[in-house]
Parts: sequence; structure tokens; C-alpha cells
Amino acid sequence: MVKKILFLFALCFSVFVINAQDLDKAWNALLDNNRDDAQAIMSKKNTNKNDIEAVLLKKIIESENGQLSFDIDFIKSMSKFKEFENYLFALWTEPYFFNDYFENGFNIDHVQIFENIDFSTISNSTLKSAIIYLNAIVNRYNKDWDGFYEKLNTINTISDWEYCGVFENLNMSGIDIPYPPEKEPDLGVLFDAQSNGMTQWYHNKHTFELYNFFSNHDEFGYGVNYAQTFIESDKDQTVVLKLGKSGLVKVWLNDALIIEKNEKYITELDAYSYKVNLKKGINRILIKIALNSETPYFIMRLENLQGQPLKGVKATLKKRNYKKSVNTENLLKEDVHFAEAYFKNRLDNAIGNEYINRLCLFKTYLRNGKIEEAHTVIEPWYNKATRSSFLKTQMIAYYDKIGDVSSVSKIKENLIRRDPDYFASLLYAYDDFEELMKLDMQEYKSKLQKLGNAVDVSYMTNLSQLLIHLRENDFTNLRKELDALITNESLPSTIHATFAEFFSEVFNDDDATITALEAFNKKFFNWEVQTYLSHYYSKQNRTEDALKVYTEQLEHLDQDNNYHYKIIGILHEKMQFEKSLPYIEKAIENFPNSHLFLKYKADAYLQLNKKAEAIELYKKSLVKNPSNKELRNKINDLSNWVNPLNAYEIDNFYTYADTYRNAIESNNYGLNTILSQTNILGYENGGGEYKSTFIYELTSQNGISIFKEYNLGLGGDYIIHKSEAIKPDGSIIPADKNGSVLVFDQLEINDIILINYSASYSSSGRFYKDHILRHNFKGYHPSVNHAYRFFNKNKNIPTLISGGDANYNVKKVGDYYVHEWVEENLDGIPIGEDYMPPFSDNVPRLHISTIESWNEIANWYSDLVRNQLRQDNTVKSEFKKLFPKGHKQLSEDERAKIIYYYIMDNFNYSHVNFRQSGYVPQKPSKTIKSKLGDCKDLSSLFLVFAQMADLESNLVLILTSDYGKNNLVRPSTDFNHCIAKVKIDDKYFYLELTDQNLPYKALPMSLRDATALDIPFKTSQKKTSDLYHLVSNNRDKALFSSEYKMFIKDSITTLDLTTKTNSHLASYYIKINKEEKDDLLKETLFKDISDRTSETIELDKVMGMNYNRDEGVISYRTILNIDIEINQIGDYYTFKAPKFLNPYNENIIELKTRNYSIDYKQYENADFYKEKIELKLTEAYKFVEIPKQETFKYKNHEFSIDYNLTKQNVLEVTIDSKVNSENISQEDYLEFKVYVKKVLDTKDTIIKYQKV
Repeated sequence: MVKKILFLFALCFSVFVINAQDLDKAWNALLDNNRDDAQAIMSKKNTNKNDIEAVLLKKIIESENGQLSFDIDFIKSMSKFKEFENYLFALWTEPYFFNDYFENGFNIDHVQIFENIDFSTISNSTLKSAIIYLNAIVNRYNKDWDGFYEKLNTINTISDWEYCGVFENLNMSGIDIPYPPEKEPDLGVLFDAQSNGMTQWYHNKHTFELYNFFSNHDEFGYGVNYAQTFIESDKDQTVVLKLGKSGLVKVWLNDALIIEKNEKYITELDAYSYKVNLKKGINRILIKIALNSETPYFIMRLENLQGQPLKGVKATLKKRNYKKSVNTENLLKEDVHFAEAYFKNRLDNAIGNEYINRLCLFKTYLRNGKIEEAHTVIEPWYNKATRSSFLKTQMIAYYDKIGDVSSVSKIKENLIRRDPDYFASLLYAYDDFEELMKLDMQEYKSKLQKLGNAVDVSYMTNLSQLLIHLRENDFTNLRKELDALITNESLPSTIHATFAEFFSEVFNDDDATITALEAFNKKFFNWEVQTYLSHYYSKQNRTEDALKVYTEQLEHLDQDNNYHYKIIGILHEKMQFEKSLPYIEKAIENFPNSHLFLKYKADAYLQLNKKAEAIELYKKSLVKNPSNKELRNKINDLSNWVNPLNAYEIDNFYTYADTYRNAIESNNYGLNTILSQTNILGYENGGGEYKSTFIYELTSQNGISIFKEYNLGLGGDYIIHKSEAIKPDGSIIPADKNGSVLVFDQLEINDIILINYSASYSSSGRFYKDHILRHNFKGYHPSVNHAYRFFNKNKNIPTLISGGDANYNVKKVGDYYVHEWVEENLDGIPIGEDYMPPFSDNVPRLHISTIESWNEIANWYSDLVRNQLRQDNTVKSEFKKLFPKGHKQLSEDERAKIIYYYIMDNFNYSHVNFRQSGYVPQKPSKTIKSKLGDCKDLSSLFLVFAQMADLESNLVLILTSDYGKNNLVRPSTDFNHCIAKVKIDDKYFYLELTDQNLPYKALPMSLRDATALDIPFKTSQKKTSDLYHLVSNNRDKALFSSEYKMFIKDSITTLDLTTKTNSHLASYYIKINKEEKDDLLKETLFKDISDRTSETIELDKVMGMNYNRDEGVISYRTILNIDIEINQIGDYYTFKAPKFLNPYNENIIELKTRNYSIDYKQYENADFYKEKIELKLTEAYKFVEIPKQETFKYKNHEFSIDYNLTKQNVLEVTIDSKVNSENISQEDYLEFKVYVKKVLDTKDTIIKYQKV
């Protein structure tokens, strides 16, 4: 007996080993792309049909071989296994289960599944609910509405909700902004949704749907949406809260935050499960979803701890008096999803086949929106088998989920190239149909025939043949194939309408298209088919039929405003406005915050001669959609509104121009400004319009040159009313226009240029209501009349004038206050000078900004970028490579330096204007993968790594110093650059990350005195940010040094020169050291040295360049031949020692006096100069009459030159200069000039020597 038992045990063990070995062999063959071999292995007679993994792998391999047709027997066999529920959840959308009906819709296969498979034995409540829901949707697809409702009613879910939205969500930042609905649950309270106008809570009556979609909010685009309900519990109890969602989500229970998910991806129902405490009585549940694509949704369910529906608990919207929680006492813990737990346990404990477990866990994570976890599972597998086409398709699924189009494209290209006959490769060929059509006929047919044969889905054969006949212009067979395709029951519902339209597009047969669509619509429910069918009815003027397509759905979908939108559109197009009103009213009832349907109602009222009511409705719509210029104009036209700007227009431009012709006697640039007038009307709800008039008089050829081609720089919505040249005799020559570029022909001296235009502006986002305006008074051209006016409804507006003053007056005109700055008979500012400060620092400059503080700007940008700065797996993996032994043992300086040079060495700077590329940085993981980024991308990458390395760091928005100090004064978003700021050993350092050659801690000149704003990582009421000008005392100071030895024999002598520099000055030399070699390097260095000396030199040799990265110092040594002039006077010989550094030169002091200060940053980029010279004579000579040491000072500038005779024939000369980048004022210029002249005079110092 014992022998028999042992024999049976050995036999069973043998079967297991053989089966496990077969699975491994089959997997290895599949991963090596030997799909036929893999299928042969799994088709052996001894394959264990009682092993769920073997049954599943066999089907996976069949699918990889293109055997995708529906197999009811497979599902039946799988359903017999007790572990079936886990595998069904994981592989739900695979072709051998339910297929991807999200992408492809439904077909006959889905109907057959529920007709032939009994899912009633499923015990897991999550999976059971999902099966019932899918069954209900299939019922709806079959137009079995009773079955649809019946199934939904058996699912335990919270269906009674109030909605509120849509709030701003720029770059998903809205999830972290505490909007008013979070604290205010009451109906009737209006909330400011910023650029989306006003909103409030309302009851969503679409309660039969299991999922809660915010589809009626789509008219506002994407943003932040809220939902709330109130749960009445008959006792204190612990329950399980289950959540499925799309987008970033937060959930509060009794105003305490209990769930916060920063994964934006779509999940299945019950993707997240939490044990929470309900209080006896009323409990408020609040959900917040932020999404920037697709329609957001959520589904929430409550169960007891055994997974059953709760008793004594119900949702109510009538009882709202809940007790607020002050902390997260409601939340106990998050439960692991059943399928995640199952496959993770098997994978971690080596139970069963690793690859099956890894695949199923990957798919489970994808379905639950846990994308990084999915990546962690699939990546090591893929890295071991990068040739595997099967794994490539899994990676495509991952990258597609995260929206990484580039990676998807690369893998597809690689897949098509390496495995061209794989069915997926053939399918991907359809991605670019235009490229497919470029193939020659033979290759085209071959590809399509291969595709038709590669899969066993019948409609693919029809489709391949159809496309071949289309290319061949074989319309007879094309029609036959199209008939077969359109009636093929396996054709996915999502593409049925596309091919039905072929009858119209290819054969010009609208009736056939209608017939095909009618046949489908009669049997099945599909929105796209309905849309196409209604369109073709309308095309044939069958209005009632077009309407009926939608109206017959309202019995079941009256809460869906998409249907009302379509119906109203048809009725208004047919001028049936009275008939549209009930549908409009219902749509507004469905979504009381709608602006779109208020406008439709106003349109209808206007046509029904209810003008006054229409105007009020238009106004209400505008409040909810304030950027709608067309609507604003319509209101103004209907109200006979008189634009207040008109009152300030010049009555007759020509009379005005003639009156002031020759009024100005002199100018510097051949141009007089007769009139510069801009009048701006600021709208109450944001945005505005303006009118500008400019009249110029040309008095010289230079003035003519300015206006030959003149760019107004306008964009967006503008109208140029006048662009003319007015001749002295009164004749007019219009300018040619190309956009806002004006070309004036036949211009002559004494012509007058007239330009008059109007334009509008609008904004969105957090500052949509604010007005940010800047204007310069004075310019290079004298002006007769200069006026700038701002009209709004506030008497007091925040303004500041930098660099001077302007006459200001405010007065009330009608409903508006007119803020007016008017100057007359303005002189032009003096002619420009070299090194003068930027223009905005030299003229009076008006700054208007209704944003209260710079801290608001800082918080805005912090909210904007925070969500991008995620530490995902790619970032964590790269961080480990940077710090393989950890970072805590390193000093703060060492950590920062490692991160800095990692970015310098591995990334290329993409030079795109900061504002043009958008304010939002890309995710650090994308920067890492692409190795490319602009200033904010690279700074954000540094910030994330710095935080991971426990370094205090933040972003800094910058307006570079070349824009001046007065360009940005009042709060605004008009920055042009971004850098990082890091705290090291209690000192702050600014890091420029866009120059790959810039040494660590160096600060380029563009950042010296730049306008800066610190951006906190998290907004705080305790710490505020304000604008400042960047002065970093901690930066590495820049030293330029030169050292040479010269042996003097005759006038042609050899000189050994070493040049050394550091900090930002080193960047240029580091770059040429990297990029240039041999003769090119020699030529570049020759030019560099020649530019620094007045002597005639010849570069003989470059002895090498040396870069010490740790010290940020680069040096290079050269051998020069130099021609020095040696004069003999009696027994004496004289010469001037060559100098190779020039802290000062003549052009900085060439003017007798200055009208502008010297912006010294434009002239100087070093902090110190040091030149050391050794002059050596033959021993037959000696130096005599050694020059004396000299030292000069001017404020923070210092210069010294010292002569030291070390031997009678060896003279050392040491020159030290300390310079300063502070501006030199006009008043100090003469003193500075004297100082510089003294320094320059030392260049002419005569060195004497004679024979011993």
C-alpha cells in the first residue's frame, strides 16, 4: 500500500515537473519570437488541462499567433478553476476574454458570452459587480433597456450625488487648490470658478448609471469637479469604502481628508479599498477629481467587512447636518486589491509560473491605474528579453497608458523592423495609412494579404481585401467587400459608422450609408452611429428623422446633455426656436451651471422677439464664460452700447495731423511723434479691448528707413483701421499689410504716418480677471501729445511709475472711471550710448497690475509645477545610480555637485522661449528619457533630485538682467527664464542649468541683477515670496589670469603664455576644449589672444588645455612669437612689456560726458584680473631705472602694478585688478574716467635696460 502511494506521488510529481518544464519551454520559445514552436509545445497531448496556467498559456500563445477569434470553450474551461476570478480580472480586456471594448466597442461575441457563460458563481463582490455591469452594458448595446436597468439595480453603489464645477486645473494643479466647495456643502451658494465664471452645487439626477460621469460639464473643457453625498448610518461602524476613478482624486469624510491619489490614470471600479469609520447619523462624503483630458468619472461603493451590502445605511441629500472631523480618525487603512494580492503573493513566493504571475500582476496594476507599480513588474522582465515581440506589446501598453508617444513610436518601429510578420507588426502598419499608400502596389497588396491571413478574425479578411480593391480602383469588388464587411457580426461597433460612410465617400451613395446605419441603429445602441445617421438624414433634409434619432433616446438618456445639444442644434438650424425651448430647459435643469444652454435659450428668445429677456440670458451666460468675445459683442450690439473709448478718439485724423505738422523743430532720429494715444477698456470679468492711434512725422532719411517696413507686433484678435502715409499736399497712400507688418512705399521727407488699430485681450486661469499693463512715457522721438488711459469700474487701481513721473488724473465718465496719464510736448531722450542701461530703465514706465502681491504669483507657479515633480520609478532608479551607496554620508556640497554635473553631462538644452514653451515643466522622468529639456525642465530635475538628497531647494523665476530693473515691477507672470536655488551649509546658491560647460556655483552675467522670484515647493501662509534683484555673494568669483615668461634677445622673441580662468568665464574655454581640436583650436585661441593684446603675435604652439572640474578652473598654455619694438637711446634700450589682459580700454571712456549711466555688466564679466610677467635679459644686460609701484582706486575698483627686480637681468611685473559690476552714474563718470586713464597710462610704461 505504501509502495502504491509513493508511486502515485512520484507520478503526480513527475507530471508536475514535466508540465512546469513545458511551460518554461513554451515561454522561452514565445519570448524568442518562436511562436510556432511555442504553440507546438503547448499542443502536446500530455499538457495538463487541469492546470489553469497551462490552459491560459496555451491561449496566450494562440493569440500571439493571430488566433483571436472568440472561443467560448476557453472561457468555459477557465471558469471551472477556483482561481478563475483572479485571472479574469487581470486579463479582462484580452481578446480571449472580453476584448478591449473601451477601444473597440461591442460585437456578437459579447452577446454570446453572457448567453453561454454562467457567472453567477463568482463570489468576489468587486468582480461580481463588474460582471453585472458589463452584462448591463451589453444589454444596452442590444437595446434591452429593461435588462440594463434590472442588472444595474442589483449592484450595490452610491448613486445619489450633487455635483459642482468646473474649476481651474492648469497642469493638474487644481487638485491642491482648496476651492470653496470643500468647506461649503449648502445648495444655493455661488462659488467663483475663476475663468469658468460662477458655479454652485446641484443635484445630479442621472442616478441609474453605475459610474458617475461629469459629461454635462464638458462644455467648460477640462478642470476640477466635485461631488458630494450624505450617508445616514444607524450606528457608529467600520465599513469598507471602495473607489474607482479617472484623474487625480481626493476624498473627504466629514471634512477630513481620507484618500489622496496622485495617479491620474483611469481605474476599474473598486481599484482602491479602505476601511473607514462612519459615525452614527449623517456623514458627508466629498470627492474632488482633477483631470486635463477625457470626461472625469468616479464610482463609489460601501460594503461591510465581509464584502456585503450595508444594512442601516443609505444615501440622502435631504439630511445634511453632519458632524465635522478634525483629523483622519475616520480612516483605518487601505486594503490591497484582491487580484493584486493574489498575484503578488504568487510572484513573491515563487508559486506557479513566474511569467504568468508577472503578466497578470502587470495587467492588474494597469487596470487599477497603478502605472508605476505596473512598470516595476514589467521592466525587469523586458530588460532580460528585449527582443521579445510579446513583451514589446506589453511595454507599448504601458507607455500608451502614460501618454509617452515617443516611446510607443520607437518600440513600434523596432517591432515592425525586427519581427515584420508578427500580427501586431502588421496591425501597426495601419497606424500610418498614408505611408502604407506610398508603397508600390505589389508590396501594398502583400502587406494587406499578410494581415488578412495573420489573424483569424473574419472582418480583418474583409477589411484587407477592401483596402486592396480601393487601391486598385476595383469598385465592383470593393462594393461586394464593403457589403460583406458592414454585415459582419464580428465588426467592432466603434468602426461600423466609419465603414458605413464608405458608401457615401467612395460611391457617392448616401442612401446606402443611411441603410447601413439604419440597420445597425435598429438593433444596437451606439452614439457614433446615431451621430452619423442623424447627419445623413439632415443632409437629405429629413429633419424629423434626424431629430428622431436623438429624441427616441431621451426616454432613457434625458439627463445626458449631449442629446439635448444635438437636438437643439438641429432645431435652431431649421429655425424651430419655440420647439427647442423644452430641450433647453431640460439641459439647464441637468446642469444649472451651464453657459452653453443659457446662450441657446437667449438665441431662441431673440428669434421669438423677446429681446430684453435674451439680453439678460446672454449676460448670465457671459458671467459663466467671460472670455467669449463673440457673446460680449452680441450683448453690446443688442443693448446699443456706446463704447466709452469712442469719446476719446480723434475726430479727424487728417486735420489733427495737419495742425501739428512742423510743430517740433528738432529731433535726433528724423522722426517726430505727433500723437501717441492708447485707450484701454478693462472688462469687469477679465480681459478687455483697446484702441491705439499713432501719428508720426518723417523729417529725415532715417525716419523713412524706420517705416519702410514697420511691424506693429500685434497678435490675436485685432483690426487695423488706418495705415497710411499722408503727403504734404493731403494725398494718401495706404500701406501694404501682411498681418501686422506694414510696408510703406514712396515715402518722402515731410510725410506723415497714420496708424490706427483696435484689439482685444483675454486671459484664463487664476488671473483671468486681472489686468496687467505696462507703458513707457518718452522715447527717442519727441512727442506733441502722449496719452494713455485705462477705463474700468474701480476708482482706485494699483499703479507704479518707475524711472520718472507722468501727469495722472482720474474721473468718472458714465459707468467707468477713466485713469488718464497725459503728457504734452515731451522731448526725446538723448541719443543712445554704448553700455547704457536697458531702455525701460531710462524712461518713465507705468506699471498697472491688479494682482495684489508677488506672493500670489509665486503660489500660482508653485501650484502649477508641483504635480509635475513626481518621484516615479524612473526618477528613483536614476537617483540610485547617482548615489549607489546612499547620500547621507556625503556633505551637502558633494550631493549638490553630483546632481549638478549629472545634468551638465547628460542633458541637452532645448532653447525655447520660456513663455512660448509654456510655463509648465515636463515631468523629470520624461527629461531623463529624452535627455532634452529647457530651463524649467532642467531646473525641475535638479529640484527633484535635490529634495531626494535632503537638500533644501526651490525654483526661481527669472527675468534676465538684459531687460533691466524696471521692466517688471508690479506682479506679473512675464518671466523669461527659470533656475534652481539650493541651500548648502546654511548658504544659498543659484544654479544655472542650461549651459553644459558652466562650472558648479558659477553665475552667468545674464543672472547678475536679474529680476527674481522664489517659488516655494509648497504654498504657505507663513512664508511669502517677493520680487528681488539677484545678487549672490556666494557665487564663485571670476578670475582671469595671465602669466608669461619672455626672454628678450631682439625684437622678435618667444613668449611662453599661460592663460587661466574660472567660474562663468571658464564656460567658453571649456566648450572649445570639448569641441575643437588641432588647427581649429589653434585658430580660435590665436583670435582670443589677439583680441586681448595690441601686440603683433604669431601662435607657434598650443601646449594643451587643462580643466580642473573640482575647482572649476581651466587653463591653456601657448608658445607665441611676438614682435616688440625695442628702441635704443644712447646706451639704453627701451620697450613696453606686452599685456594680455585688459580690465579697461579706451572705448569705456571715449565720451567726454555721458547722458546715461554705464551698465557695467554689459562691459565687464570678470571680478578680478591678475597678470604676472617675467622679463629676462641675457646676462650681458641689466634692467635700470625700474618703474615705481602704482596703485589706483575708484570706489570698488582697484588697480595695482608692481615691479620687482629679482636679478639684475630678471624683472617681474605683477598687475592686479579688482573690478565691480555696479553701474557708473553720469555724475561719477568723469571721476571714473580719470581713474581709467591712469590705469591705461601704465600700459605705456617704458622698461629700460643696458649692457652690464
